[in-house]
Amino acid sequence: MNTNHNNGRILAILLLVSLVLGVLLSPLGFETRAPAFLSNSSFLPWLGLGLSGLILTIVSLVLVFFKPRIASILATIGSIGSLALFLGDQAGLAAPVRPPLPITVLEIVTTVVIAAILFIAARLYKESSLPPA
Repeated sequence: MNTNHNNGRILAILLLVSLVLGVLLSPLGFETRAPAFLSNSSFLPWLGLGLSGLILTIVSLVLVFFKPRIASILATIGSIGSLALFLGDQAGLAAPVRPPLPITVLEIVTTVVIAAILFIAARLYKESSLPPA
């Protein structure tokens, strides 16, 4: 079977897991600090970073089987943005209130998923840029 296709399938699964974790990290999931976010205007850039990461994840999930090279680039950019958001949240830069334990655990799990996305996206990019044999 084609390795490029396998990496695309693995990347699609990882992106789906990332989307589910993104929803769990939102106020629809375990996030209880929404009033603290809304009262602080300095959170708006962080909110934009999180939303752009989710949008890039969705777009790369759609493109992964049609345009694997573009999908791997978008997945990498979105994952790095999400990782910056999680690190900023843990450092106390993104929100005035420290994250509760469930959010911290989910952010750690999401960081592991992001590391896997970055690894597979790099492999998919490398394989999709090679000329066909």
